[in-house]
Formats: sequence, C-alpha cells, structure tokens
Amino acid sequence: MPRILFWNINKLDLSAKLSSLCDSYDPDVLILAESKIEDSALLRTLNNGKERVFFNGLNISKRIKFYSKYPADRFLPILDDNYFSVRQVIPYLGPPILLVAVHLPSKLHAEPTDQMIEAQYLAKTIRSTESERIIFNTVAIGDFNMSPFEDGMVAANGMHAVLDRNIARKRDRIVKGRKYSFFYNPMWGMLGDLTQGPPGTHKYSKAVDVNHFWHTFDQLLIRPDLIKYFSPENIEVIEENGSDHFPLFLNLTTETPL
Repeated sequence: MPRILFWNINKLDLSAKLSSLCDSYDPDVLILAESKIEDSALLRTLNNGKERVFFNGLNISKRIKFYSKYPADRFLPILDDNYFSVRQVIPYLGPPILLVAVHLPSKLHAEPTDQMIEAQYLAKTIRSTESERIIFNTVAIGDFNMSPFEDGMVAANGMHAVLDRNIARKRDRIVKGRKYSFFYNPMWGMLGDLTQGPPGTHKYSKAVDVNHFWHTFDQLLIRPDLIKYFSPENIEVIEENGSDHFPLFLNLTTETPL
C-alpha cells in the first residue's frame, strides 16, 4: 500500500523541510497544497543522492501537486477539478487504489453553505468515479477546511465520514430512499490534547467570542474495504514548523494482497 504524505505549505518554499520529511517518512506519494515551488526545483532537492526518486505526478491543478515514486504506468491521472484531484495508484502488491487529494475552499472566503455544496460535489464525483473504474479502495486526503464534525464532512450526501469503524464497516446506509457510501474518518480520534501528537492540524488565534484555537482541517478518509488494514499507528500529524498547517502522514500496511 502507498505511504502518503500531505502538507499544505501555505505558498512557502519549504523545500529543505520537505526533503527532510521525505527522508524520515519515505513516502511513495507526496501531495502538496498551496505550493508555489517549481516542480523541477523541488524534484532536484527531493531526489538528490537518492536511488528511488520522485516523478512529477502530472500537475495540472493550481491548488494541488503530486510527486510519486511510482512510474507513470502505476500512477495514472483520472481528473483534476478546482478543489480536488484524483489519481489511480497501481501498487506492486494488491489492486488499484483511488487517491483523492483535496483542498476545499477556505473559511476565509467561503460560507458554511458554500463548503457544504463543494463537499457534496466532491462526494458525488468520488462515487461516480468509483463506479466507472470499479475501484472502491479509496483514500481521500488533504485540507478539507472543515472540522470532522461539520455538516459537509458528516452529511449523508456530503463526505459521510463517520468516527466509528463498526458503523463504516456496514459500507452504506439508506436515507430517504437513497443509498450513501460511508467513509471512515480516523481524525475524529485525534481531536484535543489527550491524544498523541498535537491537538489539531491548524492553529488559529483571533480575538472573537467563539474560537476553537485548534482545528483539524487536514484529514484522511478511507473506504470500508481498507479498514482491516488500519490501526492508529498508521497515521500521524507531524509537528513540523514552517506552514500554518501540520503535515499528515498515512501508511496503510498490508503483508498480503488486498
């Protein structure tokens, strides 16, 4: 299974930090949001002195960039939308995976209703792509700009991402005569300072009456078929300074084919 590292780098040149992170975590796929770094320059930094190197993941989107250690025939572009991109990953072990990288509209520029509508469109696109490709091993990762408990993340016609693996294992549920597939969202279990790692992925302090201070906008969601390969140590919010977001790392491990 792919090892995936995501980071919203806030338009900063964090090439050196990215190189250090990739040395430490050895991701197969690196995904960046809000990156202004030239692909060729970053690849030179990431690949310097390495035997297994990153390739440009055909970066069409202005909001999301991919760098993959898989060759082109194992990392296939499916679609690029304004706020998300989809790639098909063909691992060396196991069946293909749909990898959805997300950077939804910021709360600074979008109302909750706008975010909900974008989440609904994203979820609908994922479902249709899964059906077209007959691939249901889907991972969605990125900056959703919503907390796990917001409507766009939990609504049946939104991301439908639940906090309980046993619920997600039911695969779907019917609401008002319509069937909706579940995502499992392990980021629910990482809210607050009683968890391992930081209390969230993004800290925002402002002198307003209601301020959560810590937000978990950067999240990863997995379809039920992948839950059997999940354990808490598979994910990590990395306390790395530089951006206003922390990096997010996923490593779903399988010892036998899926």
